[in-house]
Parts: sequence; C-alpha cells; structure tokens
Amino acid sequence: MLYPSRPTLTQTETEFLLYIHPQAKERAKVIRGYRWDPERRCWVYPRTQPVLDALVAEFGEELARTGGRRPTATPAAPPGEALERRIAELEGQNAELRRALEETVSASVDADLEQSDLHIQLEEARAGLARARALSEAQREELTRRLEELDADLARSREELAGARASLGDLQAALMERTRGSALEVQLKKMALEATGNDATFAPVLDTLDLSTNLPLKAARLLEDQLRLLLNLPPGDRSADLYDLIQQVGEYELLPRDAVDMAHLIRRQRNVIAHAEAYEKTYQARSVLCLFAVALLWPDLPE
Repeated sequence: MLYPSRPTLTQTETEFLLYIHPQAKERAKVIRGYRWDPERRCWVYPRTQPVLDALVAEFGEELARTGGRRPTATPAAPPGEALERRIAELEGQNAELRRALEETVSASVDADLEQSDLHIQLEEARAGLARARALSEAQREELTRRLEELDADLARSREELAGARASLGDLQAALMERTRGSALEVQLKKMALEATGNDATFAPVLDTLDLSTNLPLKAARLLEDQLRLLLNLPPGDRSADLYDLIQQVGEYELLPRDAVDMAHLIRRQRNVIAHAEAYEKTYQARSVLCLFAVALLWPDLPE
C-alpha cells in the first residue's frame, strides 16, 4: 500500500482521520482517544478541539490538513455545577438587594415606593433561589437512587461470578468425565486449561479440540475467527487468509510478539497436516503442540 509522504489529517462530522506511515504509529498513539481503523487504514480520533490541538502540537508543520470546520468549543458544564453557580448568583443578588434597600430607605423621600419595588425583586430572587435549591435536591435524590441501583447491579454481578466459578468447576468435572477413557488426554487438557489461568471461556473450547489429526485444523479455524474479531472485520469478510490476519495484528501491535509467534506455529502445523507433509506418527505430537499453543495464546485474544 502507498502511504502519504507526510502526515495527513482529514475529518468527518464526528471524527478526525490521520493517515501516516506505519513507522510513525507511535506518534499517533501519543494523542488520547486513538483507535486503528483497518478498513480505512488510518488512525481515528474524536473530533474535538483538544484532540486537534494535540495533533497540531505533535506533528506541527508536517501535518497536512484537508477540508472541514474547526470542532465545537468546550461542552457545557454539568447540570449540578450550573445550578450551584446559579444559587451563588442568586445569593449575591439577594445581598446586593438588601444593601440597596437599606441605602434607599435612608437616602430618599420616595423610600417607601422604592422599598416596595426592591421587596418585589427580593421576593422574586428568593423564589428563584428556592426553585434552584429544590432542583438541586431532586438531582441529589436521583444520584442517590442511581447509586443504589449500581449497588444492586454489583451484588448481582457478584452472584453471577460465583455462578460462573461453579460452572467452571462443573465444566472441568464434565471434561474429566467425557475424556475418562484417556488419562493422558485428560491430563493434557487440564494442563492447557491451567495455562489460561483457568479461563471459563476456554473450557468449552477444549471440548471441541480432541487430540486427533483434525486438532491443528480446528485450532487454525478458531484462531482465524478470533483474529477477525480482534481486527474488527465484518463476519462475512474472507478477503484475508490466516497468514494475512496474523501479519496485520503483528503490524499494528494488537498482540504481543510471543502471541504472534504462537499464531504462526498453529498456522504452520495446520498447513503440514492439511497437505499431508508430515510423518503420520507425528500427528498426535503436532496436535498436542497446537493445543498448548492455543492455550498460551487464548488470554491475549478478545473475550
């Protein structure tokens, strides 16, 4: 692919799009809010003034910009802060009105009329202050209600976690039962599960990976699906094969170097088995190799 000779910035209604050479990707990661878009092959940021300032500060005169308007200014303050400011303003007005009332009574023969007018303003200010305080109190009650809901959600999550742990124990027991005929296979799968940190999402995967000739093929298909998910590719997109997918996640540093090596190991063993290039008596050993490669790779894949 051809890359721009200099960093190029364009934008949509909601995003900044930065096109740069892969060698400059670390500079792109300096700006907060970044994400890589594999389809447009550019770095994407929220379209805000602070992001634009950060991009200009990082790339300076190197940055080529095309089209679009400057993003909108700083968003409005939260309702709670606005109410507090309004309350302070009304209290200040209240104090000013009191001082004005005292000065007017002592300085003018029309004090009664002016006092009446000031009294009306003072009452209006007091009414506004009361409304603001009532609204603030309603917001505090709403925040209290939401906190109580979050506490209830946390309690439910803890119960679900306990259930998941119990399910993991059941899965491990079921795995042992279904593979009772092969003590070696049971021990190997137990070791593979422990290698993932006893990840509950990996236990069902082990059920599909029997130590047979087909294990490298199944492991490769599983890996391909996970990499497409990691690269945010559409489910039906099959334009890239397993080798291309591994290269992409390595180029954009979406997986550690060790995980990329494990992915290539699975791919190579799949090719050897698929093309019948290996000695038949090595098939089981290659299956065991792929089993542990998947287990070591699993914690780095999407949940």
